[in-house]
Amino acid sequence: MGQLGWNDRAKLNFVERTGQGGGINVAAEVERLLADADRLPQGNIPWSTLTRLLSSEEFRNRAGISTGGRRFRLTHEHGAVTDALHRITSDLANQVVTLGGLWNNEGKRSYLNRLQDQGVLPAENERLAEPVDALGAVRNPRRNQAPPRPPQTTFIPSDAPHIQWTAAQQRARAIWEELQLLTLREHPNAVSALMRILLELTVESYIAEHALNVPDNLSRKVGAVATSLLQRQIINRDYFDELERIRLNDQLISVASMQRYIHSPDFAPMENELRVYWARLGRFLVATLNR
Repeated sequence: MGQLGWNDRAKLNFVERTGQGGGINVAAEVERLLADADRLPQGNIPWSTLTRLLSSEEFRNRAGISTGGRRFRLTHEHGAVTDALHRITSDLANQVVTLGGLWNNEGKRSYLNRLQDQGVLPAENERLAEPVDALGAVRNPRRNQAPPRPPQTTFIPSDAPHIQWTAAQQRARAIWEELQLLTLREHPNAVSALMRILLELTVESYIAEHALNVPDNLSRKVGAVATSLLQRQIINRDYFDELERIRLNDQLISVASMQRYIHSPDFAPMENELRVYWARLGRFLVATLNR
């Protein structure tokens, strides 16, 4: 009658039940470590993408783990490793970074370099003298003792960067402030529509301010503004490439999907998708509004 595909978790269950496995499932071990530390992200961890990111000891060691000797072990302090893996798995679960951005070693290094620059990855002074088994590791306090950040309930979070508003940006400012008040859970349709309007007003304001010559197409407008921001060294090449993927690809989080939120009778916005839009486009909106 047909075949029912197995996901990564079903395959692992079969291998463990039948004793046919011999290797280490790094994604499964990471999930177990985070579950034991009560540090699982919101949403399912995409095992295939996590496995590709942590495909070699070079990349595993940067996250503080090792599979040397066919054992899953920590190379750095427990708290530092779980903090780093929580951030990595959250980015993957929320599609802040996707399989396309981690397809080759250059993409993996680029992503890990960004995390290192942000102080996310374990530091050298947190390295253990010898690797230890992950589930037997002594827990130590998280590096940041501040309480966990509450989940984002509005499209624009309360701690978003400050905008230097001008007189010509009054409508954009009004929409920005509405997007700081309307909750994602209760007003997803209003938020998705205002998000799309804010993006268009933002790029049109920038284009007018800098006298850019761009065809009347939202995707091309975003591309022209991103190129200008890159040339002015306001954004870096990595983020420019990320914007190009959002602009050109027909992914779940893309300019094309934003259009469908407005025009499609069936394509409804989801709360978590709107959070990811801010995670991927927030820097662009802030940089463009501040001109």
